[in-house]
Amino acid sequence: MKEIFEAVFGLLIAPEPEDPLDSVLAEEFLSSREKYEENAQQNTAQAAVTTPYGDVYERQAIEEELEKQKVDPFNEKPLEAKDLTPNQEMKKMVRKHRESQIQTYV
Repeated sequence: MKEIFEAVFGLLIAPEPEDPLDSVLAEEFLSSREKYEENAQQNTAQAAVTTPYGDVYERQAIEEELEKQKVDPFNEKPLEAKDLTPNQEMKKMVRKHRESQIQTYV
């Protein structure tokens, strides 16, 4: 799973507009770099995780923060990476948004 996310993230960071694997992303990249970057940020929410305290973070960002100190930045309660759980609701919302974007271009 990690390899898949890294591959997708890599395409979002350095898209290959000539590669037709994702014509929607390629079209956005070529026509509106600002919109492309905004959508790329929104799509990273697919890696959202929830803490036992109910706070939601992007996985990579919170894991980097937890390397510095093992506390939840919002409430300063103890927190470790093993306590994080995937936020399925956020993934569903992002997937639904992505599908609507694809249908818009079809």
